[in-house]
Amino acid sequence: MKGQRDVLLKQKEESEHRMELAVERQKAIDFLQVAIQQAALDTQQKLVFHIESIVNKFLNTVFPD
Repeated sequence: MKGQRDVLLKQKEESEHRMELAVERQKAIDFLQVAIQQAALDTQQKLVFHIESIVNKFLNTVFPD
């Protein structure tokens, strides 16, 4: 009985450790996801600005005031 109990306790400890690692990994993934989304949003906003600038220059060239 004691041997089986020891095995089960060891398995429980290992499972808890794996769970802690999984939680930490998930936190890191969540942080990186937010960082990537912010970088993508910043890039998108910069691209919009540049595209608007190019279109405005084109329109001003084709249809000068």
